[in-house]
Amino acid sequence: MGRTSPPIRVALDQEAERIRKSLEVIQDPSIRAALMDILRSYDDIIPLLMLIPPQLPIDSILLAALAKLWARVLELERKVASKNNTA
Repeated sequence: MGRTSPPIRVALDQEAERIRKSLEVIQDPSIRAALMDILRSYDDIIPLLMLIPPQLPIDSILLAALAKLWARVLELERKVASKNNTA
């Protein structure tokens, strides 16, 4: 019999865990914290990833990072716009 691929959730979780275990090599605590935040964001988008599996498991982490960054940009834009409207 041929080898079967693991279910998408298992493959994605394995990739996230592989990165989590490797974070100890990062010396800069702010970078380590940022990567942990991205990995938590991965958990937030897992329902989407289950519907539209990525080509590579690392793509799911990159998508989570982009989503987290975009949300932060939008938040900062709202704060700047609000500050400009009150000035």
